[in-house]
Amino acid sequence: MGNLHKTALNDRHVKLGANMVEFAGWEMPLHYETGIVQEHLSTRKAVGLFDISHMGRFTVRGKDALEFLQHVLTNNAAALEEEEGHYTMIPNENGGVIDDAYLYRFVPDEYILVVNASNREKDLAHLEALRKKFGQGGVKRPHKRAGHAQPAGTPGQRIDARSDFRGSIARTPEKLSEHRLH
Repeated sequence: MGNLHKTALNDRHVKLGANMVEFAGWEMPLHYETGIVQEHLSTRKAVGLFDISHMGRFTVRGKDALEFLQHVLTNNAAALEEEEGHYTMIPNENGGVIDDAYLYRFVPDEYILVVNASNREKDLAHLEALRKKFGQGGVKRPHKRAGHAQPAGTPGQRIDARSDFRGSIARTPEKLSEHRLH
């Protein structure tokens, strides 16, 4: 697969038997030995993890962060409490969509915007151009090798991040249940 970028979780995907493919310049898992149908059912019945390490992640912080996000995103960033996130879009000046994204707020005046892997450079350039109108601060990109996984599944299911994916990826609900937080 040539000179593809690898996420921090790449070795774990391979160890778990993932069929690895190229995606937006990254080596990513397409599916695991259990197969796509079993993965889908496991996620619907319990919970699964999606490696989002390849996606663009930008930190927006400072006293004007909320005002900036209210200007550059379609969803109401002010509605987010600490430790919440929501789906949003990055519009262009004509109201069209540049990209869809997910916005997280973990602490006051600091947000993380997760954008699609194939659009991260374009999104960063767009946001930086708009950021110049909003005083100090900027849109920062976290370290590339940081590993991130997004839980997916039924409401209320949680995964113990300390498990380091010990069998959590593409496993049956029975095996997955031992990795939930109580």
